[in-house]
Amino acid sequence: MMVAEKVDKGFLIMEDLKDPQRPQGPLKELNKNAICPLHIAKLVMTKLAIFHAVWLSWLKNQDPPIIAGLNKGQLIETLNYYLGKKSDVKIWKGIFTGFEKQLTILERPPELIQALKAYWKNGFYENFVSCFPQSSKYVTLIHGDAWINNFFVNNDETEITFVDFQLMQTSHPARDFWYFLYASTDSEWRKNHLETCFETYYETFSKYFTQANISMTYGDFKKEFNSKRGFGVSMGFMVIPIMLNDNPELNFSEIKGIRNMRKFFKETFAKPMDENEAENIKEMNRRLLDLIEESHELGLLVPK
Repeated sequence: MMVAEKVDKGFLIMEDLKDPQRPQGPLKELNKNAICPLHIAKLVMTKLAIFHAVWLSWLKNQDPPIIAGLNKGQLIETLNYYLGKKSDVKIWKGIFTGFEKQLTILERPPELIQALKAYWKNGFYENFVSCFPQSSKYVTLIHGDAWINNFFVNNDETEITFVDFQLMQTSHPARDFWYFLYASTDSEWRKNHLETCFETYYETFSKYFTQANISMTYGDFKKEFNSKRGFGVSMGFMVIPIMLNDNPELNFSEIKGIRNMRKFFKETFAKPMDENEAENIKEMNRRLLDLIEESHELGLLVPK
């Protein structure tokens, strides 16, 4: 997806960020299967805050009035994203069906299992759509796919570059914030470092308040972003099995792959992991089980 005045035929020339001869120096990828290091997360938060704030300022002021040949209305229309229907999320039902069985085998509290079942019926989709413009007080342009695999860093890991903007859209800025945290960290990490992420993001975001004609104390900011945390929970269930998956037969590019994915969800998570299971599958199960227990503890499995 690209912002363009009209459809043209031509060449799209892309930069090789890992080229050793790159004038600014080569960049490197991060390990998508690993928990994101804190110093990288702080770079991400700063970069997201700048991205969100600059676009929020432009949407408020339209200065300049035209970008890439498009005014505000045309730009928003160009980046319009399919909201989705509740029936569209049925592919993930297997995750919940599987974990209900696994939690039973593991003798987890019955109230946890019931909460998970209720969340699938009345909470999962509702949280998924909670950051879309019609449900948001603050709306800006977001990256849309902000997880560790879409970042490159320089060799000394002091600068970060985002790639893969095909899901760029209008949304609440908390969408990128929670998407990143639930796709690239786990509950222990969030427990230890969430406040640092809030502080890092707000420190940069607040510098644009006058330009964007908004005002939020740090407390107001945390309250606003925490009100959208349920989005991160839903995205965790959706993206963790995709991001930690390396099986080419489990993909969303064809109907067969989707069917295989649904079967995989239902069968894989219905029992505790075997010691001989692949490491990425065990990590996938660990993070999802971790997500369920954290969300229940925080009261996020209860529909708002």
